[in-house]
Amino acid sequence: MSARCSELENIHKVIDLYIDGVRNGNVESLRQAFHAQSSKYLKVTGDSSFGY
Repeated sequence: MSARCSELENIHKVIDLYIDGVRNGNVESLRQAFHAQSSKYLKVTGDSSFGY
């Protein structure tokens, strides 16, 4: 297996962890998807939209 292929597989795993965490409310998956020293923010709006 090439180094690039291995790197892409690792990226895919992290993205899957993030999606699982957001979709299913799985906090442990989100913890695994982000570096321990990263900052995470949630923007809450008054109309239950995601407010980007």
